[in-house]
Amino acid sequence: MDVDNQNCEDTHVSDYPYSVSIQKKGAHYASGALIHNKWILSVAGEFYHIRESIKLFRARLGSLNCKKGGVLVPLKRIEVHPSYIYNQPGFDLALLRIGHGVKCSNNIRPISLSDVRSSVINAKFLATYWPRLMVRGKVLPQSAKERIKQNRMRVSTQKTLPWKTCSNIVQASNYTLHVSSLCLKPITSHHSSCMPDVGAPIIGDDGLWGITSGWITDDCSNYNSPTIFTRISIEPITTWLNTLLDEDK
Repeated sequence: MDVDNQNCEDTHVSDYPYSVSIQKKGAHYASGALIHNKWILSVAGEFYHIRESIKLFRARLGSLNCKKGGVLVPLKRIEVHPSYIYNQPGFDLALLRIGHGVKCSNNIRPISLSDVRSSVINAKFLATYWPRLMVRGKVLPQSAKERIKQNRMRVSTQKTLPWKTCSNIVQASNYTLHVSSLCLKPITSHHSSCMPDVGAPIIGDDGLWGITSGWITDDCSNYNSPTIFTRISIEPITTWLNTLLDEDK
């Protein structure tokens, strides 16, 4: 797990066969989750302005190291959730179509999707991700916490933040938090300020609950921004997902 939870050497790729490193020109760009042998679920914000250049990207599956191992597959299409508004926290989801279906194995396997729709008061989730070293065209300094074992996948345990508390934080930045969003308390160890784990799958006991948004508060450098994700079991997420996944049935 992440070094603030458990020794990294205890992590095995077969424990997290759905985890995906999405890469641009060989560098990790965003994390994601394999939810079908032809589809990866990730964030909308990081791919919103890409669309036609998606063929420059690849996805590495079946490896803890984002630089080697597993398989590297091409991507050919992006589907951004129709309710997503750029730079806003809600509906920050995108489906990435793999160029050709991947063959499932112990190390590469889609994750089941949570169908829990009830309200959540207090819960713990797992997040799997690789740290990003370049954000908005700028390279992180050598002193950045993300450079600790930078190529190895991390696994963090994260706790929920009450929805009302998070809604007030979001409103302070002049945005509205949608009821489909859930918030997690920020992790400060081994994370630089204003650096969410973009695209990290949020995992509960019953499967995938959502994907970490790249949205951050305006004053995140002074007050750690909560981690926000959209619940995939809530409408209008489920219909959007099912419509696209049904294409391959």
